[in-house]
Amino acid sequence: MKQYFRNHLVPVSIMMTLIILAIYPALTFVSVQAQDRDPRNYYPDGCVPSESGWQRAPEAEEYVLTRLNQWRVGVGLYPLSRNTRLDLVASQQATFISPYAPFEDERFHTEGDYSAWHTDVLGQSVRERLRRNGWPVYDNGQVIGAEIAAYFPDVSGALDFWQTSRVHNMTATRPGFREAGVYVMCWKRWLLTYVVLAARPDFVPVSYDPYSNALYLSDESRSFGLPNTGFKPDYIQILDMGGSRLHREEWLVWDDVVQLPANAPDRIQVLFTDGVTRLRTEIDINVNRTFPSQPTPTPIPTITPTPSPTEGPSPTPTLFPTATIVPSATPAARSGDDVYDITLYYNSQFISFVNESGTYLDLEALAVNSPHIPPFNRSMTFFAQPFVDGGGSLEFFPPNSCIQAFSRTRFDGPGVDPPTCLRRVAWRGALEPGERFWLHESFEVTYGLEVIASCPGLRVRNQDATCSFDLPDEARLHERPAG
Repeated sequence: MKQYFRNHLVPVSIMMTLIILAIYPALTFVSVQAQDRDPRNYYPDGCVPSESGWQRAPEAEEYVLTRLNQWRVGVGLYPLSRNTRLDLVASQQATFISPYAPFEDERFHTEGDYSAWHTDVLGQSVRERLRRNGWPVYDNGQVIGAEIAAYFPDVSGALDFWQTSRVHNMTATRPGFREAGVYVMCWKRWLLTYVVLAARPDFVPVSYDPYSNALYLSDESRSFGLPNTGFKPDYIQILDMGGSRLHREEWLVWDDVVQLPANAPDRIQVLFTDGVTRLRTEIDINVNRTFPSQPTPTPIPTITPTPSPTEGPSPTPTLFPTATIVPSATPAARSGDDVYDITLYYNSQFISFVNESGTYLDLEALAVNSPHIPPFNRSMTFFAQPFVDGGGSLEFFPPNSCIQAFSRTRFDGPGVDPPTCLRRVAWRGALEPGERFWLHESFEVTYGLEVIASCPGLRVRNQDATCSFDLPDEARLHERPAG
């Protein structure tokens, strides 16, 4: 065998050389052809690979903010509004840190210690950089801000890292943060991403989503316990830049998402009031987007919001059954029966689960399924927690009884029960915006692993809707079990 290799080594080497020379022109042609193609087809995050050094990637910045806001809205938080001053702070740190790429120095890999990523050339932290750049302070002189960073080939890698890292997850989902600056740099197919999150006093961000033709509002109710935080508006006005109202009535009830009035101009103002303080926010609906990387639909839908009472006193919205009912997207009733087991009654402030079957029901396996609900908040146990904690059982839920959940903006407690509810056995208050899943797109109702109904989302605020459905036969108990 050894003699064979000695005798044939030179011929084999010559053969391999000839093969490489033969295919080299083809390899070169393929390489040139790839360079001639539009690189955006291969790098959808907006990063065009470059050997000449770091380049800014504006499209990737919009994608980062879109993904962050989808994440935050999905867990019941206000979206972040982009701020140019925070963009500047993020860009300063990204530019300073980029020469250290590919970050092989062990100080960039210390478990639990990310200070090397967030300390600037002066040895200062993000809060000190915010102060240096003139970011507003609170009454006690404190600057509120934090920073997250990532170095991955794409935005999805950065988001996965932030979501799975405990410290980054806590920072990105801090409820009090309402604004953000984003800066993304690209080099050799890698993205260096910096996001600065912050809050400032006496400012209420507003952003626009053209797909739902809706304004995402916010407040200061979930800030940082500082002296001049906690502004919670009860009413709003949507105005043009000349100060003229774009709706008929004087005030609209504040909600975390409201419809943009028909024929609103590109630039608008939102005036907030809690009855004492008034704050005003100006936006351009073409610029201040909640999910900026999403393309604008054509045409933009125009839906006029149903107005609130004219003179701001009573915060109670129109209740059942006075408003127009949205048709129910549900299965047909049982044969020969015009009554369903469960009907959901809901508007912008609350939702009621009513047992209309005339018999006891086992609701242990009943759940609602929506991307806007965390998995542990989907079961009936979450909505009926006070009832369960008090010794009640969902295994034999009484007829003509109901469970109600309502918005944290209803400081006076639950709303009026639907006519078919003779006894409210439990209510859960203080639901955050994202926990009111029925305000978004349609949602499913499941029993065990079976989808038993698909219910329409409440696309128009201050309107009432219903969704009725039957449970599986084994869930109808007909009489309360003994014991």
